[in-house]
Amino acid sequence: MRGNAEDAQRVIVELIWRLVAASSPNPRERRFPLPDSVGQPGPDGILDAVIGLEPFVPEGRSLWEIGTGLKAGAKATSDYNDLTKAVPEDSRPDATFIFVTPLSGRREWPHTWKGNAQAAWVKKRLKLNEWKDVRVIDATKMIDWLHHFSAVEVWLAQKIRNLPSGQVEIPQQRWNDLRLLVNRLP
Repeated sequence: MRGNAEDAQRVIVELIWRLVAASSPNPRERRFPLPDSVGQPGPDGILDAVIGLEPFVPEGRSLWEIGTGLKAGAKATSDYNDLTKAVPEDSRPDATFIFVTPLSGRREWPHTWKGNAQAAWVKKRLKLNEWKDVRVIDATKMIDWLHHFSAVEVWLAQKIRNLPSGQVEIPQQRWNDLRLLVNRLP
């Protein structure tokens, strides 16, 4: 995906939308512009979850920014600053800022994890008390999240590898097929 940054951005935005939708099926509000709408002004996602799915989706209101570039730390800082300026001060204490990057926290973040760069970035912003919470979802955390939703994993595998849907099977599909076979036995 790195060879085509625009495609990567569209896939990551749709991946996050799918994960959020699976994690919070009945939100009060959910707005994640999908691939044709990438680049709209404002946050890349807005969610008001009745029930969260920790540590991925917080309960309550969250504003999401998604960066696919190689300089994740710089993009996170820029998005944080821009969104903090754009969102009214009286709304931020009830909302969580979430930055998503498809890169690992061990790579492409300033100084990698030496000195806990990613954790230090979050801690520094939490001390500012501008948001209810500040989070980073990097590739490592995204993979953990993805493993909770087989259907989203299958979708992503097909998207990345251009696999025909018949070549990928999730355990639930296999179980249903086996049950049908067993039910046909005399």
